[in-house]
Amino acid sequence: MLFAPETGAPLLALGTAVRFRSGLAPRAREIAILAVAAYSGSEYEQYAHERLGLEAGLTAAECAALRGQRVPVLADPAEQAVLQVTSELLAGGDMPDGLYRAAEETLGRAGLVELCALVGYYLTLAMIMRTFQVGAPSDREAPDAGGCLR
Repeated sequence: MLFAPETGAPLLALGTAVRFRSGLAPRAREIAILAVAAYSGSEYEQYAHERLGLEAGLTAAECAALRGQRVPVLADPAEQAVLQVTSELLAGGDMPDGLYRAAEETLGRAGLVELCALVGYYLTLAMIMRTFQVGAPSDREAPDAGGCLR
């Protein structure tokens, strides 16, 4: 985003909205982000958001399941809906009517819009990071902006 501030600034604003001003619960948000990270092969997203997911209350087993593109056992209906919708969005097809109705009932229309925006945002980040080969830090410390780009 440093190389294209005219695009990067609005993208950053979207990221701020979906991460910090969304009605999605932190656990549900991290479930969606980790599903996107696993789907897209984004090592940095996986690295950063597993830590955030654990802080939000995900278990190591839930993180491992998401990393392996498996469905973890989720007791919360909202979290189940988030993962089902995210998986459907990543599959690239139209949302089945039954899933849409169930997700709208559980998450609300605004929550469903926020989830779609979140998935799109993290897919965009994954493409940018894959293009510039931004992987997980080898020393597991957060990289500085100058040391992690192609």
